[in-house]
Amino acid sequence: MNLSRKLLCQRKAVFSAPNPFPSTSWTFNGFKPPSVKDSNDYFSTHSTDVPTYARYSLPTAPTDIKGVDPEVYSHMNRKQMAKELPKLASNRFFNLIFFPESHHIASVRKSTIAYMFSNKGGTLFNDGEYARLFTTYNGKYKKDSYFSTRKLPMDSAIERQRFRRLVKSDLYEAIFRHTKNEDINIVAGVFCFRFGLVPVTQEDHLQIKLAIRKAVSSLFDRKLQEQLKIISRKHQHMAAQLLRNITVHNTMGEENVPGYYPKYPFLKNDYRAAGRQI
Repeated sequence: MNLSRKLLCQRKAVFSAPNPFPSTSWTFNGFKPPSVKDSNDYFSTHSTDVPTYARYSLPTAPTDIKGVDPEVYSHMNRKQMAKELPKLASNRFFNLIFFPESHHIASVRKSTIAYMFSNKGGTLFNDGEYARLFTTYNGKYKKDSYFSTRKLPMDSAIERQRFRRLVKSDLYEAIFRHTKNEDINIVAGVFCFRFGLVPVTQEDHLQIKLAIRKAVSSLFDRKLQEQLKIISRKHQHMAAQLLRNITVHNTMGEENVPGYYPKYPFLKNDYRAAGRQI
């Protein structure tokens, strides 16, 4: 007799109904929370504790500076809002504008201090003079495939990531240097960068750091604050067009999960209503 037949002959029942079967009635009261220690510890100490960046507070690290809903990029470009906002900084590395918390774009930011950036633009070979010579060249090698390619540093994912990290770190440092807790409302909003040349040297990095410091410092000017408020009110009628296209929840029913906190913590109820009415 082979092993499989032997096992079949020796099989035993591992479960059998009680005899007699109990006649006592019972009621199902729903599922209880899991009793697994790790799961309870996680929900009680982590998920229910809203991250720093989702509170109305200054960032405690560069990673507390988050982004905005992806729809903001096309909305801003379609409405050409950047042209109406004053530039806080303009140099060969970037242009910088700011959407204050009163602007409808800032309502879909993921952190008190948020930022956004352009991945397009830049200069060929990261050198303005070389780019001019390259594009105006009309010699015997003009038809060579080399001259039909566009070599923009910002086309590289590595360069984009490196530049974003540098800007985020310098922005955090500038806010930490210039802003007190009672002045959060002045810097709360979205810093919008449009990148140009990619910094290479230490001198380049220093120029960027100083430019961002000056930009953050300029937000404390009363005239600039009033100008930004006026522009925010002017753009208010465009809010519903943005809000009807944003993604408020990543998954259906996530707001019922223990430890949930809003994806856009500063999206007011009246803004949500405006988006639903469209």
